[in-house]
Formats: sequence, structure tokens, C-alpha cells
Amino acid sequence: MKNQSKLISELIINLISIFLALYFWKFISLPYKNMGIIGEYSANSHHSMNDFLRYLFFILFPTLIFLLTKFFLSRDSYQTLFYNIREKNLKIKPNTMLKICLIAILFLTIVQFFSVPFEIFLDVYHDGQKISSAFKSSIDGSLWSGSYVTVGIFYETLMSKISWKLLNHSSIGSTKFAIISLILITKILLCLLSYKISKYSNLNKYNQTILFLILSFIFLKLNNYHLGSVDLISYREIPILIMISLFPAIEKDNLFSYLSVIFLTLISFPVILWGIDRGIIYNILLIILLFYFVVLIAP
Repeated sequence: MKNQSKLISELIINLISIFLALYFWKFISLPYKNMGIIGEYSANSHHSMNDFLRYLFFILFPTLIFLLTKFFLSRDSYQTLFYNIREKNLKIKPNTMLKICLIAILFLTIVQFFSVPFEIFLDVYHDGQKISSAFKSSIDGSLWSGSYVTVGIFYETLMSKISWKLLNHSSIGSTKFAIISLILITKILLCLLSYKISKYSNLNKYNQTILFLILSFIFLKLNNYHLGSVDLISYREIPILIMISLFPAIEKDNLFSYLSVIFLTLISFPVILWGIDRGIIYNILLIILLFYFVVLIAP
């Protein structure tokens, strides 16, 4: 009964922290500075960093409250907390049906990709943002010199340039094909994330399979191949999805875990080139991961 009371208390505190994060969302607002750029930000006097800071606060504040409640209410040291997470991971039993469902979903996702009608939706501003920078780079070899970079070198320049090189054709359609291909990778990573969540859940094999199917359906609906729509999870989240998907694989005295950490560390700088905002979030997650390793492995 005592343990159940602690569990309920932790749940209530963590739910309150999420609602507090939502409440303080609107109060996180940097003063707007007019940079002479006409658009949605200038029309609403909205600083471009507000969304990033709100996103960061919404993620980190409930996470911090969760760790504090585990430490003070459960009286667990952080080393014990991380050790328990690892011990639960090591007790995972194979689920053949779950793997079959994963393969089936991945197969259908790839089939969907090859059946997508290739209709070019022209977004003058964003397409021009990517293509003009890539075209200038293909002429003089520059990356950001003389180009207006707002997201990252990959988004503005390298994505279109690499696509043009691979397809041997410089066009808007080639850039659109690159975006659609990245959406496919995003969908695959979302399927793998659904699989990881289901696999490491404390459920029986049947319920794990049901959970995977539900999560896959929800996650795959969060982005689509219609380039004119606004996806809740865009292809720009690929580095974050890779990081989150590899989190459960990190285990002590496991070769794959060490290789995963090395890989995630090596791409920490290239992710900044992928996108500045995603790069910052990625490196914060990487610091948390390294902290996990230090606490778990340190004597």
C-alpha cells in the first residue's frame, strides 16, 4: 500500500509538472527585434527563438521533476535508478509476433513510398530558400557565403545539392524527391521507435503487439508525403529519432552499446549542420546519455 501511495504521488506530481510547462509556455517570450524581414514573425512581432525555448522548457522541466521525484520520494540514488532501467532491459523476452508485425509494417511503408503520386507542390519561399542556396553552391562551391541560412547547411544547401549529384539533374523535382525520401526514412524510424517502446514495455507479448500496432498507426499519421501540409513530425527530426531509438540499446558491457555511443558522438557536429535547433536538442540528449553512462559505469 505504501509503494502504491508513492507511485500515485509521483504520477500526480509529474502530471502537474506537465500542466505547469503548458501554463508557462506563453510566458516564455523574447522581445521581438525588427530585422527588416517581412513574414509571419514580423506580422505577429514574434521572436524566432521563442518556439525553440518553449520546446526546450517543455521537455526539460517535466524530465527534471521526474528525476527529483524519483530521488526524493523513492529514495533512489541516480545510480540505482539507471541500474534498474538497465536491469529491466536485460530481462526482455523475444517476441516473434512483434518482429513479424514490424517487418510487415516496414514492408507496407516502403510499398506506400513507391506508390506515392509525384505531384510537385511549389512553395515559393521555402523552395527558393533551399534551391537558390544549393544552386549558388554548385556554381562557386560556397556553403553559407552569400546565402541566407536560417535552419542549417543541410536544409538550405546540401540536401538539394546531394540530390542533384545523385540524380544527375538540377531541378525542383530532384529536391522534392530528396524530401520525399527523407520522409520515408522518418516513417521507418517512427516504426522502429514504436517497436522499441512496445518491446521494452512491461506488458505480455500479446499486449506488446497491440501497443506496437496502435503506436505505429498514430506515429505514421503524424507525417505524410503531401508536401503542402504541415507535419507534426517532420523529416528534420531524423537525428532526434535516431538518438531516441538507440537509447534502450545502451547497456553495460555490450559491444553494440559502445559502438552506438561512438556513432552518436561522432555525428554530434554534423547534426548541427543538419539544423541548428535540432543540433542543440541532439547534443543536450547526448550529454544526458553520457551522464547515464558515467552514473551506470562509474565505480
